Amino acid sequence: MNHEKSQSQLPLAQVKGSWEERIARVARLLSNDDPTALAQSQALIDRLSRIPAAQRAAANQRLDRALLVALQNQARHQAATEQYLAAAATLSAGVQFFADELAFDLQVAACRYQVLEPTQRTVALDALADAGDDIEAWGELVAASLRVGAYEYAQRGLTEAEHWINLTHQAQLDTPAARRDQAMLAHLKARYAVRQADFAAAVAWYEFASTLDTFWLDNPQFLYRDLLTHGAFAEAESLIRRDMHEIRANFWRGLLEYRKGRFEQASRFWLKVTQGEFPNEDSGLLLEVVLSHYYLGDEASAGLSIVMETLDSARTNWGPFFLAGLGWAMRGELASARQDVSVATKLYRADGVGARLPWESWLFCCDLLGEEARAQIKEFFDDSSL
Repeated sequence: MNHEKSQSQLPLAQVKGSWEERIARVARLLSNDDPTALAQSQALIDRLSRIPAAQRAAANQRLDRALLVALQNQARHQAATEQYLAAAATLSAGVQFFADELAFDLQVAACRYQVLEPTQRTVALDALADAGDDIEAWGELVAASLRVGAYEYAQRGLTEAEHWINLTHQAQLDTPAARRDQAMLAHLKARYAVRQADFAAAVAWYEFASTLDTFWLDNPQFLYRDLLTHGAFAEAESLIRRDMHEIRANFWRGLLEYRKGRFEQASRFWLKVTQGEFPNEDSGLLLEVVLSHYYLGDEASAGLSIVMETLDSARTNWGPFFLAGLGWAMRGELASARQDVSVATKLYRADGVGARLPWESWLFCCDLLGEEARAQIKEFFDDSSL
């Protein structure tokens, strides 16, 4: 066997001394909250950033990609440990090393972290607004504003997005690109209308988006979940009935019946989920499948078993850890519940979405847990839910 050849075929992260191996080693230290992790991470970033740009760009931008991963790993760790401004600073410092589109993505990610620091929220939203120069940028402002209830900024984003569409596409509003952008704007307006409790308008905007782009026609869940969470049962039901995905539609229809107090009807829909064939892991339906088991009592621990099997492959996803914590809490295993929900919260922060888990998730806890169990984990959820 040719030893040199086998070595060259190893993944770079396994080649001792390679930049990829060093990044992987520091990432493990960050994950384990090692006290030296941040210092080693910053030293690694500093060394990569001192490499000449042409050298970093060589070999299909290998070292550029290494620098980006190192920056993201450090920022995620800082945000997970509630160092939001430090996380924003890490990404902002890296903007100078990348081209326009990637630099913009880093700026947006930095603003997401900054929004999580209450004293810096207005500054961060202003920065997002100033960065807006396409529909995705304005969409980011609207989404961030809605998450924190800053509706004046959401209105600004919607107005500027509409202005951008008119300016960019002008009289050619029927091209595929123009239709896609108008559909995105309509979706954002639907989400804003839900927050304003104007549910009829939300559905009307969804209908408009669906006529422009089949993506929204095929994915009504992006609105009906919001409608259901905010108590707009009739409007949510009208969209759930159109969902062609059987597993997803059955879970949410069951939840709709449950929230209306029709428990027997709810069980019928959830049984259709649990008695059907389990979808593959990449289907994006873990929540619907596991919660269907939970709402039916999960006496055989089938739902908890499913989610536990996914955790090894979902280390950067907060959802499975939340579901695991909820499953343990249902069984009175409150120490395990707190541990998994705590991990979920750290990952949620690392994503720059929120400082605490969303109140929509707390509603599942309210449905499924007693007062004592809820008291053990309520600190991990958005205050507006409690």
